[in-house]
Amino acid sequence: MGIADVAKKIVIETSWPWFKKYIWPTIQVQMAELASYYVEKTKKEIKHWANEKVSKIEQEAQQKAQEAQGKADAAVNDAEAEKHRAVAQVWREVAAQLKRDSAEIKQKLEAIEAEVKFESATMAIDMDIKVDTTTEKPVLRIGEKVQELPPLTKLFLRGTEEVISESQHRSRNR
Repeated sequence: MGIADVAKKIVIETSWPWFKKYIWPTIQVQMAELASYYVEKTKKEIKHWANEKVSKIEQEAQQKAQEAQGKADAAVNDAEAEKHRAVAQVWREVAAQLKRDSAEIKQKLEAIEAEVKFESATMAIDMDIKVDTTTEKPVLRIGEKVQELPPLTKLFLRGTEEVISESQHRSRNR
C-alpha cells in the first residue's frame, strides 16, 4: 500500500464520519427548509392567481345578475320580467357556486402544501449519503443519485505538489 493510499484511507476514515455526523444533518435541514420555502412560494402564487381569476369571474356573474334584475325591473310585462328574474337567479347561483369552489380550492391547496412540505422534509432527512472509495474513481451516493468523483490519488498528489511547491518557495526566499 502506497503513501497516497494510506493517506486516502486515513483522511476518509477520519473525515467522512465527522462529515456525516456534523455537516450532513445541517445540509439535510437546509434542504428541507429550502423545499418548504419553495412550496410556500408556489402555493402563494397559485392562490393569488386563483383568487384573481375567481374574483373576476364572480364579479362578472354578479354584474350579469344585476343587469338581468335591472331588465326584470324595467320589463313591460310579467312574462318578460319573470324571464329576466330567472336569468338573474341563475347568475346569482353561478356567483355563489364560484365562492364555494374557491373555498374548496383553497382548502385543497392547504392540504397539498402540508403534504408536500412533509414529504420533502422527510425525503431530505431520510436521504442517506455514502462514499465508495474502494475503486480508482470514488463514487458519491446521495439518495438515488450517484456521482463519480475524481480519483483521490490525484487530489492527494495535487495537494502534496502544492505543499512541496510552497515549501520550495519558502526555502528559496530564506
